[in-house]
Amino acid sequence: SQKLATDEVLRRGMDNIRQVMIANREAIENERLSTQDYQRLAAAVDKKAANIVKNCKLSKEADMAFHSIVLADLTQSTELMRASPKVQVQRAGALGVLQSLRNYGEYFQHPGWNVDPATGY
Repeated sequence: SQKLATDEVLRRGMDNIRQVMIANREAIENERLSTQDYQRLAAAVDKKAANIVKNCKLSKEADMAFHSIVLADLTQSTELMRASPKVQVQRAGALGVLQSLRNYGEYFQHPGWNVDPATGY
């Protein structure tokens, strides 16, 4: 199926989120992050996501798809990372963010996105 068009702001923002998450992926998977680590991660991802929402210019179809396929889950996941007192719940949130990155790569045109076929982002 045809992937949805993106703009520079969206691609740069998603790349930034991806870099932050990849830098922490091993620590997330191996349960090495603290509650504070997850809160910091959530703040970083939220900031980048807010910038995307504020500045990206997509077609109506792509914009609706981005909000429903990527952003809703991303926001919910960062909320778990930010607000839960339980580190396991925060970790689940972080894994949710990683899943959002996979979903983004699957539905949106972003040259060079799927760098790692094993993870999908």
